[in-house]
Amino acid sequence: MTQKCVILCECGGRISKGLDISGLWRFLSERHPGVSVVISDDLCKSDHLKTELRNRKEYSVVVGACGRIERSPSFWEEIDGYECNTYAIQTVDLLREIESPYPENEVVERVGLLLLAQMKRQEAFEGIRPENLKVRFGPQRNKLNRRELLSMAMPRYEIIPSIDSSKCAHRMGCHICVDTCTVGAIVAEEGAIVLDGSVCSGCGACVVECPMNAVSYPTYSVNELDKEVEGLLVFEASTIQPRIIAAVCRSCAMGDNKNVHGCVKYPSNVLPLEVPCLSMVSPSLILHAFAKGAQGFALVGSEGVCRSGVTWQREGVGFVKEILSRWGIEPKRIRRFEVAEGDTNVVNCKLREFADEIAVLGKHNISASMEGGGLAAVISEVESGLAQSSEGAIVAGRVPFGHVVLDASGCVGCCVCVTRCPTEALTLSMGEGTGTYKMLFSHSRCVACGICVESCPEECLRVERVLEIGHLDSEPTVLFEDSVCRCRECGRLMGTMSMAEKLGSRLVRFRSELCSDCAIKAEFKLEVVV
Repeated sequence: MTQKCVILCECGGRISKGLDISGLWRFLSERHPGVSVVISDDLCKSDHLKTELRNRKEYSVVVGACGRIERSPSFWEEIDGYECNTYAIQTVDLLREIESPYPENEVVERVGLLLLAQMKRQEAFEGIRPENLKVRFGPQRNKLNRRELLSMAMPRYEIIPSIDSSKCAHRMGCHICVDTCTVGAIVAEEGAIVLDGSVCSGCGACVVECPMNAVSYPTYSVNELDKEVEGLLVFEASTIQPRIIAAVCRSCAMGDNKNVHGCVKYPSNVLPLEVPCLSMVSPSLILHAFAKGAQGFALVGSEGVCRSGVTWQREGVGFVKEILSRWGIEPKRIRRFEVAEGDTNVVNCKLREFADEIAVLGKHNISASMEGGGLAAVISEVESGLAQSSEGAIVAGRVPFGHVVLDASGCVGCCVCVTRCPTEALTLSMGEGTGTYKMLFSHSRCVACGICVESCPEECLRVERVLEIGHLDSEPTVLFEDSVCRCRECGRLMGTMSMAEKLGSRLVRFRSELCSDCAIKAEFKLEVVV
């Protein structure tokens, strides 16, 4: 296992004056034994950080410093090349934390949780591939200072999603990511799904929508976000209670390139989770947070600026609220906050009010010990821990599950829908020795993509967006069952009896119960010569 290292910058004494460094070291050591904590200074000077990284090249590094060090592209490109992947180095703005009006003991715990969350996040980091890097020139803002104007010709790199063609289900007709992309960066081209990096905004909506996990987004993968949430919620016996996660949209710009996260003043128990766009806040991420101990969940962004497709995100939240309601948890534990450009005072007040309301509600009663596993797994584990399981179907919001309905009277068992189903929600079972044919449906795997409906030649299928919680753990149900039809000469499988009955009047080989090869032999009285 890679050794962990936290490098803390004193920032000329400003941070050490407002933060109990020794108390922070004890906090981290007790919750992550073996972590190495290093005290340094002036890390915002690239040569200082280079020296620290060179001495700890075998470590997984998290840096606690001032905001100047937080992902300035030019700064990190100066660091690159010193036997470390600079994209794996996570940072926490300590100066911003100590300048907030938190009690001294809460500052230590809050900063400790933020650092632990970044350490957990690094555990899921899998590296950067060339296709995940997008080259751009100059800073992305309207106002430039003189130094930036002179350096505009220097290339910068942004991390964007990429599609792994070996996992992609485009050959089965899947086009979910194409339909999800709001900027037209993903297109079907020459039998493949292609992501145009020059158009991609990096919102990450395609990442959470892809049922095959074929879209990778290093530094913002689903697993990395899940791990960060777990880090923010570790150590339940804390003064930072009730713990609330605030997903903050990185792409919502504010005045002079100050982002929303940098402007909002959070209550001490509201812990930020920065995401590229609120479209990455999937139902799975929210429920995972609640199952790990979050008592509330805030979504902070700016409508009209956010490029996520706000409607999509709101509908997903509607689905989560319905599930929480079924579990006896108040839906108002989830709330969206709009940040007006240039004025964060309103949202600051509303966040404090939200934290107070959550404190009054008290602690909810759900939990899950698992790590990851997807939305169906999280729901199933929470359900298993409840005194009484939820009943009925959920149709509110944008339900990410589907239920396939088959008109068996029109089905001939051609199996086209099974071969086209990208998630294997539809499967085929052949009884050995019994001559039976079954088409099975698994509710937990269905994402309501509708590809089976599009591919059905008999038009006897339809898909409903619905979640039947009680069926997530159940065995696959039988949608269609029939006997198989085999060639009476060679025994080759020809199809189902339903297919034979439908095609028998049209094709000689079905009337004579012969496969095509045996029918030709019989027609021309051919003998096979060995």
